[in-house]
Amino acid sequence: MQNNEQERLLRDMELVHRVHKHNDSDAFGELYDTYYAQILRYFLYRTADEDLAKDLTSETFYQALKSIWRYKWQNKPFSAWLYRIGHNQHMLYLRKNKRYCKITTEEAPELIAKIEERQDVVLMAKQDEEERLGEYTRVREAMSHLPARQHSILILRFFAKKSIKEIADILRMPEGTVKSHIHRSLKRVQIIMKEMPVRRESMAEKYSMDGVQPVGKSLVKIDETWSEESV
Repeated sequence: MQNNEQERLLRDMELVHRVHKHNDSDAFGELYDTYYAQILRYFLYRTADEDLAKDLTSETFYQALKSIWRYKWQNKPFSAWLYRIGHNQHMLYLRKNKRYCKITTEEAPELIAKIEERQDVVLMAKQDEEERLGEYTRVREAMSHLPARQHSILILRFFAKKSIKEIADILRMPEGTVKSHIHRSLKRVQIIMKEMPVRRESMAEKYSMDGVQPVGKSLVKIDETWSEESV
């Protein structure tokens, strides 16, 4: 895994250099193809609105293309910069629309599964769909009540699978602050989920779960023994 990450880092550096030095559109195109699915998935988790997610993804890459001459290589994945731009674009959208973009939990699995149409997205093996969907919808509904920044941090941590350090880089905040946000957010999600009725209806047949990231026991089953080290 580390070798693959290092190879990706070196490839990103080479592509960015080609864009800077030669204004190489093919190099930027490769960066686009590499990270498009990740950024689109991020926005689908944030908005549960397919059209809006695509619009925000397009705007993110457009802003990246416009600003890439100012981008300075810091030996970090290019995706960190894209996530930062994406986060800022989403915050700008929320400010302009004067409302929080609530998660539509019953539509989210179906929307995210549509990303599988892109060949560069690795589809997940099917698990116990009914149980996984139940966890997914309850957690997403609870998360929809969080403030926008905390919601973004949990999406990056548990759905985009970013490390604490990566989230700190993306959002430009100290790692300790990221951990504090996660700690408070998980406690809040735990409280909300305890107050929610347990849904028994079967939706597995209605929605395809292919391509949906597992929520993970660390997010769903939170107990009093949770500590910052566990994130």
